[in-house]
Amino acid sequence: TISSPRPTESTSSLLWTRLRSVNPSPTPPYHHSRTRLQNIPLKNEDDEEKPVFSQLHQHQVKDGDLSTNDEDVNDPDPQLKDLSDSISSKKIQSKQKLYSCGVCGKTFNRKYRTTHMRIHTGQKPFACDVCGRGFGRKSYLNIHMRMHTGEKPFACDVCRRGFRDNSDLNKHMRIHTGQKPFACDVCGHKFGQKSNLKTHMKIHTGQKPFICDVCGHRFRQKSSLNIHMRIHTGQNPFSCDVCGHEFGQKSALNRHMGVHTGHKPFSCDVCGQRFGLKSHLISHTRIHTGQKPFPCGVCGRGFREKSTVNRHMRIHTGQKPFDCGVCGRGFREKSSVNKHMRIHTGQKPFACDVCGQRFGQKSSLNRHMRIHTRGINSLSVNIKSAP
Repeated sequence: TISSPRPTESTSSLLWTRLRSVNPSPTPPYHHSRTRLQNIPLKNEDDEEKPVFSQLHQHQVKDGDLSTNDEDVNDPDPQLKDLSDSISSKKIQSKQKLYSCGVCGKTFNRKYRTTHMRIHTGQKPFACDVCGRGFGRKSYLNIHMRMHTGEKPFACDVCRRGFRDNSDLNKHMRIHTGQKPFACDVCGHKFGQKSNLKTHMKIHTGQKPFICDVCGHRFRQKSSLNIHMRIHTGQNPFSCDVCGHEFGQKSALNRHMGVHTGHKPFSCDVCGQRFGLKSHLISHTRIHTGQKPFPCGVCGRGFREKSTVNRHMRIHTGQKPFDCGVCGRGFREKSSVNKHMRIHTGQKPFACDVCGQRFGQKSSLNRHMRIHTRGINSLSVNIKSAP
């Protein structure tokens, strides 16, 4: 049996030179055992144009992180430098936001790329099995499902009110804490929710993007437009439990309930008149001060309330958004339609205390009363002139 020759000193030096190109070490080659040296991949003649790398770095070569130029093969230092830089770069980038959206420019971790792009594409792959509504994220669908199940796992520690989402609970807590983190850059007014700040900013910009298709009136909020549309549709979803009177707004019903309860907590410091709402007291005090902060943009006439100037503007525009359902006649105010309808219904709610004659409008009753007062005044004059 012919045994294999032992490595010569020149062979060992060659192996050490190739080993240094991958993993330089201060330990001399003769300190390595024969077994460890035999595990080093050796180049043959067919592989002369390929750089030598240990098995440890093969995955990096496949990824194209290292150069394969002849200059780099001959000089191991640039290879090791490139390898070190590549590994360091990957470690740094793994802690940073790597992806920049080409649509909006927002940067974030690459694993959120697909989810983010659905915002721009409108893709909503997660659908509700109950109502069919789609969502861009599964977490949004899970929150939505609580609407159908009635589940509210997040409870307020103060008032015990439940919420479907933790973010809604956090917003709610600002009511108890008084925290208002969103401030207006123009006037400094603060808000507990960002959505309220956005709505407020439209006051400064004058933006009213929601337009009534019937009368052209513009609104800052869609909810305000929806409430306004009840004027045209005649919808009055809020009814009084006492008298059955119906209202288009809940706030109007609340004001009306003061008629039955007699509760009027706000009193005028000048004349003592009491009001059920603070806004009514503020408007009333302008009678004493003479303040009219709402001027007409056309004729300059001032008004104490903004709603009054809005109605006044219809004089200049000729707008008559309230139509009679019987004859089709148009009116500038809803109250005028109500008065007009008494012509068709024959209703006469105003009665004369002297002769009992009834009238459809209070102004007609006031004119009628002059007949009785004129006779009294005439009798008084005759008595004074008698000898």
